[in-house]
Amino acid sequence: MLHSDVFFAFLITALSLTVVATVLARARIPTIVGFILTGVLIGPSGLNWIRSLPAAETISELGIVLLMFSLGLEISLGHLKQMARPLISLGFAQVGGTLLLGLLGFHYLFDFSWAKSFVFGACLALSSTAVVLKLLQDKRETETPHG
Repeated sequence: MLHSDVFFAFLITALSLTVVATVLARARIPTIVGFILTGVLIGPSGLNWIRSLPAAETISELGIVLLMFSLGLEISLGHLKQMARPLISLGFAQVGGTLLLGLLGFHYLFDFSWAKSFVFGACLALSSTAVVLKLLQDKRETETPHG
């Protein structure tokens, strides 16, 4: 039963992402933002087009793997070695700052426990890094000083 649910979820996701990517490309909006919004919109907590939670999890895990793979293709080991010091210092500052803001925000705004707020803050910090890197790659700005 799960295999048919996953196939149906994949089909709905692929069709939805095709429409969203086409619309966003014409509007010159980064597609990764649309992909995230599409996942929220069509999933079990949105329009409920994908009703099976295990199927939604499988499709989202596949999407994350493909995103990480595409990010990894763009980064060369030589460039990482050359940029090691700024990447480490600024990277830790960005991840730590986002984690702290997420931790405090989820705890005080949504009244989550500290442990739950930490997990959500960590997810926010890691996903924001991947999203920003993908946006820089889409604009071909990874080789610029701010990239």
